[in-house]
Amino acid sequence: FIFPLVAFRLLKKRLRAPLNGIRFLYEDKKEVLMKPKVLTVTIGAAVVALGLFAFLPLPQSHRTTFVMEPLEIISVRAGTEGFIANILAKEGDQVHRGALLAVMRDRNLEEKRNSLQSQIDVLDHSILAQSTQGAVAESRVTMQRRTQLSRQLADAEAQLERLNIRAVDDGVIVTPKIDQKVGVMLKQGDQFCEIAKAGSVQARIRVDDWDLENVVVGAPATLWLNAAEGRTLKGHVTSLAPASELHQRLSPSAAQNAASNDNPMKYSGETTVQVVAGKPTEKKKRSAREEAEAAADEATSPFDAPLTRFDAMIEVGPNPMIRPGMSGEAKVYGTSRPMAVILWRGMRDWFRSRIWW
Repeated sequence: FIFPLVAFRLLKKRLRAPLNGIRFLYEDKKEVLMKPKVLTVTIGAAVVALGLFAFLPLPQSHRTTFVMEPLEIISVRAGTEGFIANILAKEGDQVHRGALLAVMRDRNLEEKRNSLQSQIDVLDHSILAQSTQGAVAESRVTMQRRTQLSRQLADAEAQLERLNIRAVDDGVIVTPKIDQKVGVMLKQGDQFCEIAKAGSVQARIRVDDWDLENVVVGAPATLWLNAAEGRTLKGHVTSLAPASELHQRLSPSAAQNAASNDNPMKYSGETTVQVVAGKPTEKKKRSAREEAEAAADEATSPFDAPLTRFDAMIEVGPNPMIRPGMSGEAKVYGTSRPMAVILWRGMRDWFRSRIWW
């Protein structure tokens, strides 16, 4: 409450000249302005302008960058134990359900299958010879033995078939460097790769808590892909959750990586100091928002961060030209508000953050 009074006292002399000019102009044009026709037009224009200012809704939006992600990722796992002998796919390949991705081997199982097949071949010759000689009883016993071995062979063949790793659905392989897994031992249930299921995709954007009023679940969005200039996509926000980047950065492994960094960035109030070859170089002053973002990046605890970043997901319909990993810019449309409300909310937030608390 003291601030407006102090500001008026400081600016009183500077405001006197503009106020005197306005008063002089009014006295000079007073007779013209007081004519009924001019007065009516002036009042009407003022009412219309005030009405537009107070009631005309203006669109609000938030613009940021995005990265495309699959809407659903499916894990492809080993059906049995074995080591990978051959890989028939790589990252980025479009695969269909049932397509062979890799072949594993189990030498013990292969030897068992070959042994059973050899025994069955021997029994087949024996059955043929016994039938020729008329040895019915011996032939029946041999047939029973052959049936048992055939069942064991079928089980071995089924286990060998499970060594073949196949795609469980249509999609795109998103696991990097899977061709380097040759010779790797996999146990039953171990993951071999991941497939981004074909169909709809989603875009991930990062939103600061400053902009949460314009980014809500269900809000429409427009996306521009860097890989397709002039092509726009439509979508809507499906989820909004706090980002875990700070917690990941505070993990022990991330702390070790940060300690090994040879070019640290240090936060120092209004300026950013970067140490290059032992000589600090200062950059330009930052706004209050940029300061908050820098402080959040340098925070050592979630309670020290002056703002929270949120991950918002924007679902986009099926499009064959979109692949996971593509990037671009997105505009999320918020609730339309009159200019009076926008200014009032801005002044209120400024007053709360700078003066009241």
